[in-house]
Amino acid sequence: QELGIPCNQMAYIGDDLPDLAPLAMVGVGFCPANAVAEVCAAADHVVPIPGGKGVVRYVVEQILKAQNHWGNCVRAFEVKND
Repeated sequence: QELGIPCNQMAYIGDDLPDLAPLAMVGVGFCPANAVAEVCAAADHVVPIPGGKGVVRYVVEQILKAQNHWGNCVRAFEVKND
């Protein structure tokens, strides 16, 4: 609300029962492979790795790739030979 971003334009990552309501409110929901069964069923995408092993990075990378922004992110870290 504070930023003026509608829920349907947000992503959410959750792994336990308190995450069910936020997952239902957002445009796309993710969970790690080891989330509880109810959250796996409610999520749009189950990340193929367990929580604590890079789930957030994986999700951010997938979103950036889907939006065609990944290449710009990679280029920002490349060595510049001037």
